[in-house]
Amino acid sequence: MAVLKAVDIVIGKKYKMKNDALLAYGVPKGTTVTVTYKGGNAINVTSSLNPSPLATNVSALDYLNVNKKEIETQIKEYEDLIKVEKDRLAWMEEVGADNYDEDEFKVWQVLNTLDQRKLSKIDKTKAIVRLIRG
Repeated sequence: MAVLKAVDIVIGKKYKMKNDALLAYGVPKGTTVTVTYKGGNAINVTSSLNPSPLATNVSALDYLNVNKKEIETQIKEYEDLIKVEKDRLAWMEEVGADNYDEDEFKVWQVLNTLDQRKLSKIDKTKAIVRLIRG
């Protein structure tokens, strides 16, 4: 596999710790981390072990090997995020809003759910509960 360089690091992408980096406060080798900041060779990462940003550098990181299922899961997550953003944009266009308002958007989603005649009351109830919980 190619050597990871600073230009290859992408904020929000996952990598693995190549060694027990002193800069990352002893995050164990092989731990999956997510890059939250990048400035030259200085990088901040978070992990499930420590959700607070930890400083490290490029030499402590390596590419994360992922399998097909993990890639498909990531694609699904991105598609879900894109759908939410498209829904927000549709709301803004429909109501003529220049700024996003979470409360108004949720009410708009509830009204759209209620307008769907093909859904049963139970399905509408479940959909509205999902919207409320976010």
